[in-house]
Amino acid sequence: MNIKDLIKKILDLILPQRCLSCEKRGEIICDKCLYRLPKESSIYGITTLFSYSDKTVQKAIWLLKYKGIKEVAKPLAKITYERLLEDLSNITELSLTNSGKIILIPVPLSRDKQRERGFNQSTILAKEIADLDNSRSFELRTDILKKIKATPSQVSIKNRIARVKNLKKAFVMENKEVIKDRVVIILDDVTTTGTTLNECAKVLRKARPRHIIKVAMAH
Repeated sequence: MNIKDLIKKILDLILPQRCLSCEKRGEIICDKCLYRLPKESSIYGITTLFSYSDKTVQKAIWLLKYKGIKEVAKPLAKITYERLLEDLSNITELSLTNSGKIILIPVPLSRDKQRERGFNQSTILAKEIADLDNSRSFELRTDILKKIKATPSQVSIKNRIARVKNLKKAFVMENKEVIKDRVVIILDDVTTTGTTLNECAKVLRKARPRHIIKVAMAH
């Protein structure tokens, strides 16, 4: 047993972890509750997993986004990975290319926001998804999409046109040769109108990827 697992075991004895939904001890979201969470359909061309109106989903996203609780990312990543495998199986051109691994890109934070928060919740999720990928067909990259402009939170802007304007020229692409002819997945935690993910996709399309899949944990 490594030090990390030992510390977790000790903490579980002192402060037993309970499911956010049913309060059963042992997991932050137990499998039974995880698969009962209300699912969302795709919206604005984005694959969405859960409805943010659900209280358990709200608590889970809050713990991940504002507290950086990595344990909550594990069950969320499990569902996301399963959904991604379904989506990828429907992309027929995947079988026609040997262009490399699928590129997984978390939506970046601005440098100031990253420094203030100390982590990027989308990167935490992306790492958990990559860890589930036993076939090693995913390649996590945080050096391709950059946010160069600190913008007000999209949540604070109600008008969709204003949201688009808020993010205009906020993202840039580096190392663009990496994604040419590749399948790319862009991952975010929450989407409301799809503006952030669609803006990221718009920037990445300039490098001519084979296909882009936009994914959000909750809508």
